[in-house]
Amino acid sequence: MALKAQRRNLTGRTGCSICGTEQLSQLFRPINPLPFMQSFSLTYLDQALSQLNTFQKIDQLTGCTHAAAWITSFGELAGGCEDIDHHVALDKLLGMKS
Repeated sequence: MALKAQRRNLTGRTGCSICGTEQLSQLFRPINPLPFMQSFSLTYLDQALSQLNTFQKIDQLTGCTHAAAWITSFGELAGGCEDIDHHVALDKLLGMKS
């Protein structure tokens, strides 16, 4: 299936491709779902949430940062990042080297 070229009102070198989109219908494209590979028992949720402050040093000082964390299926913190924007915190987490 060929994608139709989209004309944008705002152009830039970075972004999520939503800024400047003329029609909301341009945002939705069919995607194939990924196979479900992992489950997370909610019994581990409190344990996982209690670990968030171990990497949120700025939030402990200011109370105003967002967090992104990778939690194992057993509720163990595998990594985390914080930033003033939740998208940036997630980008930092995805870019971490193990």
